[in-house]
Amino acid sequence: QFGDFANNAQVVIDQLIAAGEDRWGNQSRLVLLLPHGFEGQGPDHSSARLERFLSLLNDDPDSLPGNNPADRAEIRLIIEKLHEQSGPVTKEKFISFLKDTEVQSKSTSPKETADTLWGEMGLSDSEFLTPDDWEDLLTQYLRRHSEQRTNMFVINPTTPAQYFHALRRQINLPYPKPLVVMTPKQLLHHKHCASPLSHFTSGSFFTRVIQDGRPSDNMRMHLTDPKTGEPFLEPPEQIKRVIMCTGRIFYPLFERRKLAKARNVVLVRLEQIAPFPHDRIVKILEEYPNAEFIWCQEEPKNMGAWQYVRPRLELALAQRTEAPKRTKKLVSRRVQYVGRNASASTATASSQVHYKELQAILDAAITTL
Repeated sequence: QFGDFANNAQVVIDQLIAAGEDRWGNQSRLVLLLPHGFEGQGPDHSSARLERFLSLLNDDPDSLPGNNPADRAEIRLIIEKLHEQSGPVTKEKFISFLKDTEVQSKSTSPKETADTLWGEMGLSDSEFLTPDDWEDLLTQYLRRHSEQRTNMFVINPTTPAQYFHALRRQINLPYPKPLVVMTPKQLLHHKHCASPLSHFTSGSFFTRVIQDGRPSDNMRMHLTDPKTGEPFLEPPEQIKRVIMCTGRIFYPLFERRKLAKARNVVLVRLEQIAPFPHDRIVKILEEYPNAEFIWCQEEPKNMGAWQYVRPRLELALAQRTEAPKRTKKLVSRRVQYVGRNASASTATASSQVHYKELQAILDAAITTL
């Protein structure tokens, strides 16, 4: 049920779910399905108290996984071993390398690990990697590997395939962790909330971040003119705004962007909120050097994911600008907030006020550019 109805279970959530492994050594694959979505149904039927679960995460907002001294030393060691092999390093060689090293010991099968990384990096199976690519891949791999240290997962899937793969991943993870799922009721019957069968079959997986036009994007067919084949979005260097969000707010944002013909606005869905997908966010930021970065949510400012994602987004921005090849323009960029004002109540009891607030959010996010 909604988070408001989970208040009486808060002691159990705090003591046995969020802290169960740390305090008692108890591992669990428990899944909490909590309806969450601001649909004009009032304060008792809108929020699963996402912010409460995020406040219980044990990850450090000031530390970027894969960048601490131990992880960097491991990356250097792996690269040195890879250089000992002759010829270009392909996906097959990477699978062979994982089989022969201890770094794979607590992860999934080497092939599934390689499939996931290749897919997230947008590489074809036949491509081989440059040294810079290898460093990025290994950093990403270690950040994915660091998820086994988290105390639980918090996700907000926006497609049927994502929900399917989240449950599949929950069963197959070699390290049991509780899973908290935000489940908007409106998406059960939303006309655009659908997935092609190919998103359920071999080679598909849970995608922590869905970016416009990528294979995991269930709306990418709407980003091309069916008559001319012309893409809706401008080239990456002409994108002026990147809007990151999570949950059902994506669909109103998508529709408003299309209505406003805002071709220089990109939408990015954070499907896994925690552990925070630093590696994917850093790469996305790099793709749009001339864009401002916005976090958009439907919850009040003191609720939802904003307080959790803000320091992590800013860390990703700052960390990426430290690399010598990055543009200095990124240094001055800040993450801006678009959403409801801070409130003591989760939502208004008036449906009219609710829709007026929603229109104000969409206007601020899309049409004020």
